[in-house]
Amino acid sequence: MSDTDATDATDAIDELVGQWRARLDRDGREQTHFGDLSVVGTGARLTRAAQHFGKHVRALHAKYDLEWWEFDVLATLYRAADPGGLSGKALIRAMLLTSGAITNRVDRLVTRGFVERRTDPADRRSMLVGLTDTGRRKVEAVMPAHVANEEALFSALTAVERVQLDAILRKFLIARDDTTLSP
Repeated sequence: MSDTDATDATDAIDELVGQWRARLDRDGREQTHFGDLSVVGTGARLTRAAQHFGKHVRALHAKYDLEWWEFDVLATLYRAADPGGLSGKALIRAMLLTSGAITNRVDRLVTRGFVERRTDPADRRSMLVGLTDTGRRKVEAVMPAHVANEEALFSALTAVERVQLDAILRKFLIARDDTTLSP
């Protein structure tokens, strides 16, 4: 599909917004009765894109006998600055989860042999969660396919369009004060 075709083409969200506009016309209301309906389209496209993205990422991870959240935890630990592991608090901040959710996920990953809890040498009252060799090898096996999967998912966009999309999404997240993985 050429850039012109993509610009002129319609998607399911155009139909959704059109249905809203038709309903307002039927009711004899102004097109602005509920506000600018184009934002409904933007939000719906973002939601739908996230659903497509998640579906393909989950399918890839399943090929490696992983749930998406398992890879998320493993990748977070792999890229951590401290190879000794992260505290539960650091994982909570990095993954935006509750302590209960982190505990549950870590417990399940310990059972699978991907992570282990270690005493924090800086504070023996605290525990760190770190990758085992099995966990490290799993991330290293999955990551090339993960990147290739994301390249395929974004293949309809040019390199310039990906940079533009990235900038727009960054602006959106910054406006929501989502600027750091940890405070």
